[in-house]
Amino acid sequence: MRSIATKQIILIPAFYSTLAASYNPKFAGTIARVDEINLLIDRVAAAENMTVESSGIQALFKEKALNEDLTIDGVHLNAKGLDIYKKLLLNILN
Repeated sequence: MRSIATKQIILIPAFYSTLAASYNPKFAGTIARVDEINLLIDRVAAAENMTVESSGIQALFKEKALNEDLTIDGVHLNAKGLDIYKKLLLNILN
């Protein structure tokens, strides 16, 4: 195993798409698939004593769907969504 000289590793949950986009697996991960990925992230975090930071990311979602006003295509964030994400990252780094 390779070691990394860091003080702390923080993981961020996988993103949900809009509800409409989640129905097309060629376009976005289904809600069930994103749930599976997030479960794996939680397991890795627990096994490796890492933090999962999910509180700031919740502003992007309504339940388990990306807010439609924060996306350009149902999957990728627009400027407003990127601003929310940027604030989360800056909060983690500071």
